[in-house]
Amino acid sequence: MDSLLDHDRDYLRPPWGPFGRDLTLGLVSLGSKLVLQVLNSTRILDHELYTSNVLKRRTGVGLLTISNHTSTFDDPGLPCAMLPWHFFWTEHIHGKTRWTMCASDICFKNELFRQFFLNGKTLPVERGAGVAQTSVGVAARALAAGDWLHIFPEGRVTPNGSVGPFKQGIGRLVCDARAAAGGRDPIILPYFHSNMARIMPFRSSIPHAGHTVHVAIGQPLDITHITCRCNQPGEDQQQVWRDIAVAMRHAVLQLESRVPPNANQVLERPDVAAWEARYQEKQRQQWEQPQQHDAALRQPQSQLVLKQDCSDQQQPVPQDSQLVHTQQQQQHQHCRGARQHLQLVPPSQQMHQSPCVTPTTSSIADVVSQPQQEALPGTALLTRWWWASTRSVGT
Repeated sequence: MDSLLDHDRDYLRPPWGPFGRDLTLGLVSLGSKLVLQVLNSTRILDHELYTSNVLKRRTGVGLLTISNHTSTFDDPGLPCAMLPWHFFWTEHIHGKTRWTMCASDICFKNELFRQFFLNGKTLPVERGAGVAQTSVGVAARALAAGDWLHIFPEGRVTPNGSVGPFKQGIGRLVCDARAAAGGRDPIILPYFHSNMARIMPFRSSIPHAGHTVHVAIGQPLDITHITCRCNQPGEDQQQVWRDIAVAMRHAVLQLESRVPPNANQVLERPDVAAWEARYQEKQRQQWEQPQQHDAALRQPQSQLVLKQDCSDQQQPVPQDSQLVHTQQQQQHQHCRGARQHLQLVPPSQQMHQSPCVTPTTSSIADVVSQPQQEALPGTALLTRWWWASTRSVGT
């Protein structure tokens, strides 16, 4: 745990003590398994990839799992369904339960909630506060020290079932973890799930029964050809963060075809369609307001790409994630020098070419050892759908 600072340990310490954390994680995992394995069913492709990386990786090697986000029950439901229940009660022995992050206005709105979610290994994140938050730094250093962190890089529940653009904060977190670990990347494990929105529909607080959840686990993602640019002189670090986010999103999208499609609740429910329209309008208005450069970077990448014209004034251009748009080359032919017309291109083409040498792919055996004692990721967010106000969901 050399990468952790003294105040990090205070931040991560369970408010109710180690056995209180065991009790919290055990009870939440019990409820989660009841919902996903009794009232519903769960089918997992390449399950061994998940369990081996969570339970058997070498001591000191961090694990970052990433996935799409379609319901407020994605966590704790899926981690609990994919791992043995009895380990949730032994967190004080193995310490390998996942950390995650939750909006402070939902999970930390009073002292009881604060203690409960910290006890369940959940860190607070402030909406709109950017990537330099205290909790992000703590999470990065915990990841560097060998902990497991699960993140939803979209930053919100997507009611249309698609995978929205990943926020660049995930790239900042990976770069910070790499620096704290002395130049070593954590294991990055993507997965894609479907049908969680049927179990916990958008803006609902009661789980439904009689459905089957499908989960596809991907291979560990090697992005050292990008992360080698982290914290390097002469590199645009925000571009590096964006490139990492693009690579992660591509890895998650590659798994989508292996499971049934997610429900599009925007088309199915008028109330969700109205809510999403308001959300998108709010995002559009935020982009239209004059902003400082660093404040603009905190806005979601999801719906907009910036265009630079001859007036050197940045204007938002809608981007359809399903189509490839190319800007017309004949526009602004009189532009000179640094004035250029950008192209809207697919995510794979938006990534900057890396000056780093592409590494050879390492074997999973290099970071996964034979288990001396199995470990279990627990979670403490089952009650989110009971406690959190439905008005706060997805905002």
